Amino acid sequence: MGNISISHIGFLTPGNYPDEDPLSGLEQTLEQLQYGEDLGFDSAWVRQRHLEPGISSASAFLAAATKAYLVAHSLGCLLAARLAGRSAARRVKGALLVAPCDLPVTENLHPGHISFGPMPTAPLPFPSIVVGSMNDAYMTVDRLTLFGRLWNAETRNIGLAGHINVASGFGRWRNGYRLLEGLKTQTRGRRHVVSMPPAFAM
Repeated sequence: MGNISISHIGFLTPGNYPDEDPLSGLEQTLEQLQYGEDLGFDSAWVRQRHLEPGISSASAFLAAATKAYLVAHSLGCLLAARLAGRSAARRVKGALLVAPCDLPVTENLHPGHISFGPMPTAPLPFPSIVVGSMNDAYMTVDRLTLFGRLWNAETRNIGLAGHINVASGFGRWRNGYRLLEGLKTQTRGRRHVVSMPPAFAM
């Protein structure tokens, strides 16, 4: 057997979020990611289950683990928005937020599945692009425009695209990659500032 060269090493954490206190599970997972980074791991994978009670996306974990660009969808956009005012925001270089959901609408469409609190409204301290559509069942165009403004993000309406997911006919979204590359270009050399603690709205 020949020599094996390993140039990159990562680890997987399942994340455990008790129904009665999902925040404690989130904090423990963030601590694991920080510990892995301190040990010299190059990357980390976090198990993600859409509409898991309390925790719906790995966005916050990525932001806490290393300097990163966040790409989030649906409820994950709200996790990214909740980074405003947190120290972890210093590690985020930019965010592409696709088809954010409106919590009152989402809780009505999926009763009993989530308990996510109020909508985050604080401006994001990192460059962000919010992408939505004219016929997304989870957020109207008016609310998309409102939260894009509140988050101090560039807002893109891409027309009749539903929730911008597989069910809406999307596969590998090449325009999404272009938006991310544009965001990276925009953030090069930008000085990072962290905002005041977040406010919330229904």
